[in-house]
Amino acid sequence: IVTATNKAKMTTTVKRTITIDTVKPTITWTSPTADHYYNSKTQTFTGGASDTLSGLKSIQVKYASGDAYTDLATSTTWLATNTFATEGSKTIYLKVTDNAGNENEETRAFSIDTTAPVIDSVTASPATVNNSTTGNVTITATNVTDTLDSLYDVASVAVYEGSTSIGNMTRSGTTTTWTLSTAASGLAEGSHTYTVTATDNAGNVSASKTVIVSVDKTLPTMTISSVTPTVSGKMNGTVTVAAVAKDETKLASYSWSIYNGTTLVTTTGASGGET
Repeated sequence: IVTATNKAKMTTTVKRTITIDTVKPTITWTSPTADHYYNSKTQTFTGGASDTLSGLKSIQVKYASGDAYTDLATSTTWLATNTFATEGSKTIYLKVTDNAGNENEETRAFSIDTTAPVIDSVTASPATVNNSTTGNVTITATNVTDTLDSLYDVASVAVYEGSTSIGNMTRSGTTTTWTLSTAASGLAEGSHTYTVTATDNAGNVSASKTVIVSVDKTLPTMTISSVTPTVSGKMNGTVTVAAVAKDETKLASYSWSIYNGTTLVTTTGASGGET
C-alpha cells in the first residue's frame, strides 16, 4: 500500500497485491520408468507438472546433457516424443519453470535395446533315457548373450515342449550358461523335442534352439520262430535256428549263443536292424 499526501493534505492511496513464491514447481513422471529397458528407439514420455503459487511458465525437455532445452506445451500434463539414433543407456532431462522464476530440473535414466539375445547351442544330458536311467535329464543352453549387456541383459531362458511350458532355466552362477533339470522317471516313452528361447530385459526374444531327448523304457522282444530239422533225440548234422528280435525304436545290437546243457558251445553278435 502506497499513500501520497500533498501540502493541502489531500491523500491518494494505491494498493497492489504481490505474491512471494520461493518454492520450485513439482514434476511427476508417468514414463519412462526409472532404469527400465525399452525395445523401440522411438519413445513417448509423459508426466505432470504443477505450481500452487505463481503458476507454470514453461516446460522444457532435452535428451543429452550438452543439448539445448526445447519447449513443450505448458500444461499440468506434459508429453514428449523422441527417436534415439542408437541403443544403450539414455537420460531424459525435464525442466519446469514457474512465473516467479523458480526452476525444477529432473532426470530419468533408462535403456534402449532393440536387439534380441542369442543362444549359441542347446544340449541334453543324457539325450537317451532307458529303463536303467536314474536321476535327471539336464537341458543346457550355452553362451546365451545379448549385445547391450552380454550377461545381465538376459532376463529369462524358457523351455517348451510344443506349447507346454517345461519351465525357466537357471543361470549357472555368473556365466552365460543356463540349465534346467527334469526327472528322467517322469518322461513318457517316445521322442521329446524341447524348444529353448531367451528373452532380454526389453522383451526381445531370441531365435529358438531345439534339442531331442529319446525315451525308451521297454525291453526288446525275442522269439524263436523255427528250429530245423525238427527231429527229437540225438542227431549228426546242422541245426538251423531262426529268431526274431524287435524293439519299438531300433535295435542297437543282437547276439546268439548255443549251450550244451550249461556249457557254452558258441556265441556271436552283430549290429543292425531287426532280424
